[in-house]
Amino acid sequence: MAEKNKENKLKINPKSFNKLNLGCGINYWQGWVNLDFNKEVKADVYADFEKKLPFEDNTFDHIYTHYVLEHTQDFFRLMDELYRICKPNATIEVYVPHFTSIYSTKYAYHHQTFGIGSFIMFTSLSDNKQKHGKVRFGIIKEELRLLCEKDKLSWRIFHIVDKLFNQSKRWQQVWERLFVFDEVYYKLKVLK
Repeated sequence: MAEKNKENKLKINPKSFNKLNLGCGINYWQGWVNLDFNKEVKADVYADFEKKLPFEDNTFDHIYTHYVLEHTQDFFRLMDELYRICKPNATIEVYVPHFTSIYSTKYAYHHQTFGIGSFIMFTSLSDNKQKHGKVRFGIIKEELRLLCEKDKLSWRIFHIVDKLFNQSKRWQQVWERLFVFDEVYYKLKVLK
């Protein structure tokens, strides 16, 4: 799958492994580079997210991360790293607990909270005069999510409700102040 270069970074075969499952946990996916810090789970690479990730620049076309970013103490450094290891126009899919969710603050090891607009500081829309380095993303999608049981009826009802809550950015910002949501989904495009 990979070999180390002289800087001890993993050189990934870009034709066969161009997708990263960051913080894979128990979800090991074939055809992906599965990375986790916990050596008790199956992964291809074990690394500390708080340090430099062991990949060369411009390695991945797609990164998937599910309930990982809230654990990092230095969110901006990790976003710099994700930007660095992504190819131009790569996509990053992020699932995190919504700030109104009990899971957002229930655990002491959750250091970040997220809502609609959490990634705007990395876009050209940011009114923040102090930009965060050269890191730039386009926001393809932001969605508020309710989680439900796996039965078909519940899923259909929640799917319809999720669509209602995500009709427009303005309404998302209203809804997230009135209701409790379980998670936020983001799809980002890397702009290099």
